[in-house]
Amino acid sequence: MQLKFTRQFKLLIIFLIILGAVAFARMNSWFSKGASEDPVAFQTGREFKKAKNFIKTQLDFSVENLDSFLNEIDQISNNSAVNVIKKEQTSSSVIFLAEVSDTEYPMILAKIRNIPSIGSKKESSNKSTEFDKDLKQRLDINVALKNKYLADLQKAKQAYSSDRLREQLNNVQLTIDSLQTEIQAQEHKRHNNLIFLVVSPKVSGSKSLLLSTGSFATRFALGLLGFTILAFVIIFMMNFILRLMSMMGIHTAKGSGGKSYSSYKYGSKGSYSYGGYGSNRKRKIKRIYKDPATGEKKEVTSTEDK
Repeated sequence: MQLKFTRQFKLLIIFLIILGAVAFARMNSWFSKGASEDPVAFQTGREFKKAKNFIKTQLDFSVENLDSFLNEIDQISNNSAVNVIKKEQTSSSVIFLAEVSDTEYPMILAKIRNIPSIGSKKESSNKSTEFDKDLKQRLDINVALKNKYLADLQKAKQAYSSDRLREQLNNVQLTIDSLQTEIQAQEHKRHNNLIFLVVSPKVSGSKSLLLSTGSFATRFALGLLGFTILAFVIIFMMNFILRLMSMMGIHTAKGSGGKSYSSYKYGSKGSYSYGGYGSNRKRKIKRIYKDPATGEKKEVTSTEDK
């Protein structure tokens, strides 16, 4: 027992394989954007997105000479208002991430914008609204609670009460220290903005198109090969299962042990028939009759439908 495919079904399989290869090539290009990017730039970009500074600005430059651009970045880094978090030159780009005080931020940003670019220049900026406005209120409540425990501790006369109050004081002080640290960090983020700069070498339009086209063709070929192998594996497994069922005596509707669809036929007049019924074929039948009076035998031939 083995699968048999019509020409239309084979064309459908080929169409699905090609469609799957195209989808794989496109999906692979979407998911490989981060992987094809410079690893340092990719990791620094993740840090930039997670940061909660009040203003965050990202700039992407395309230049012909990375060294000259790096000299401009060195001058900006020497400014006392700039806190450099990362400055690195890789084989394919220059990555610069720094915090800038809000007072000097417009001037520093304008200076970076004015650096000449041979290729493309992109900029995106957004403001954070995730500052916790309840931190100060929670701190005031815990400070008041601490003062209350201190007053109760001075009035306490029993050792048990004093020990319990000191434990409560320690817990409250830990909460106060944590809140103060959060408030300080939040104030720092509020008054220091973030600049993320990525500088990459300029790539000509024809070269970029050639690289992207070649990459898509490679992924399409891999997808075509993979889906073709997958289709053959599925067909092989289905044939194996059918053979195993046949060996176990389990037959499908078209199997050797069951009723075959080929046994269902239609007559010339379009009527439904099973086997030979419903066709217009005739058969001859001979009958012998004996006359009871004379004893003479007579042979009669007639036709009937099969």
